[in-house]
Amino acid sequence: MDWESATTVLAGDYLLGQASRLIAEAAPDLSWSFSDWLGELAALRATVVTTGAGAEAVFGSLFEFPLRVGAALGGADAEVFRTCGEVLGKLFLRAEDVLALRGERTRLDATLTDLLDGRISALPELLAVPGLKAEVLPPHALPAAVEAARKAFAEFAQACDRLPDPASRRLLGAVGAWVAAPVVEEVP
Repeated sequence: MDWESATTVLAGDYLLGQASRLIAEAAPDLSWSFSDWLGELAALRATVVTTGAGAEAVFGSLFEFPLRVGAALGGADAEVFRTCGEVLGKLFLRAEDVLALRGERTRLDATLTDLLDGRISALPELLAVPGLKAEVLPPHALPAAVEAARKAFAEFAQACDRLPDPASRRLLGAVGAWVAAPVVEEVP
């Protein structure tokens, strides 16, 4: 049994199930939004599977949708939250790559081989190596991944600064700091 992949799938299924339930209970009028998002997400993932490119877009979508819906439910500007979510997803993916490159446990509970084979890594695009395999990493892979993650964290911080509500800035800032923790202090 491939437990790393199974864990990732089960976590994703659980989160999607919870999102569906919350929208149905709290805001049934937003159900169309959830349906549209699932279609968009499937199309993004299909692109990654068929071309090997676009993993950042998938993770951006995974993180932006909950923030966009939360903003809509709270009467806030959904576009500002959408941007924060997209960048947070990118940061998450980049941090996962760094953890995997260092041989540490990722939050997706996946190895570098799992990330690359499952096409849930930004490394092939970052390193301009389509079909990248864990066995043939360029020597600059880790420093490049750390730098890309740091840039994503800076981009996330800028996006959070545009949030009008101080409580939202603090909360999302704390989430971003947790996501970025594996790369903030890393010096390649």
